[in-house]
Amino acid sequence: MPANRFFLNTPFKEGEHVLLEGNEWHHMARVMRVELGDRVELVNGQGALAVASVLEHRKRASLLVLNSVSFVPSGLKLGLAQSLVRSSKLKLVIEKGTELGVTDFYFFLSEEGEVKVAKEKQKWHEVAMAAIKQCGRLHMPRFH
Repeated sequence: MPANRFFLNTPFKEGEHVLLEGNEWHHMARVMRVELGDRVELVNGQGALAVASVLEHRKRASLLVLNSVSFVPSGLKLGLAQSLVRSSKLKLVIEKGTELGVTDFYFFLSEEGEVKVAKEKQKWHEVAMAAIKQCGRLHMPRFH
């Protein structure tokens, strides 16, 4: 499991300066206590992995420079069809499916399904983002 891996939804270019903000910044600066000059890994969910150095900590963001960028093309496609169930159970399906390599989740409404769960797509993205950081994947799964 990569310890210092953070998600940044932007294309990477070697030598570029990027700003890490929000929850990812909080996790890096406050939880992991990454210091100036430390190296971290950044993923963007599109197959890019960047090794970056921390240049500056600001009040609610950190400035990093991308030292190296590598790209891994997506390999095998794996889809999972799942009925919409309770939110807590669906998050578990997304987390474990992502860790196991699912590239596409297909959700459908069944007789026993929960309609309100379909509105939680942003939460699904956050769960998948945490899972790709933890298991070392570089590609974010798609939700259909």
